[in-house]
Amino acid sequence: MFPMTAARRGGMLLVTREAEDGFSARFLCSVGFIDFSGARDPDISRRLAAALARDSGCAVRSLRRDHHGKGRTCWLHGDGWCLSRRLPAVPRSATA
Repeated sequence: MFPMTAARRGGMLLVTREAEDGFSARFLCSVGFIDFSGARDPDISRRLAAALARDSGCAVRSLRRDHHGKGRTCWLHGDGWCLSRRLPAVPRSATA
């Protein structure tokens, strides 16, 4: 569970490992936090607030940690990570 907050507003994000490199993710509930000065990246905070305003995180399906460019499946794209609208990667043994 991760608190994903943007200036007092956010949500609790549940991330579950589905495969070696695949993680499902979904927001469980809305939360509010008291800001801790200097602990928040202002750019990510602004973009998270805008993304939460769009759909409260309902579209999030996975956490991606693979290198990829920002695309239409990216709900919130960061440096080395992405909350994605895509389903998590399927375990390789499940595809055989």
